[in-house]
Amino acid sequence: MARVDVKLENVKADMRRLIVDIENLAQYVQYSAEGIGSDVCANKMRAVAASYRVALNELNKVDLSEVGID
Repeated sequence: MARVDVKLENVKADMRRLIVDIENLAQYVQYSAEGIGSDVCANKMRAVAASYRVALNELNKVDLSEVGID
């Protein structure tokens, strides 16, 4: 079984990749997609990425030694 700290680092790495992917997609939608609402859609996607960034920041604060996991 993988160690908890390794699993946590994997989750954080996945979240960082997801944030970048969402932001890149939002950029594409805003500047490459045509039609009414592309700015609104891109802004909503950026809001999702920002929420994930908040979650990632909270994960970065986790001290496994404080929860009894070394």
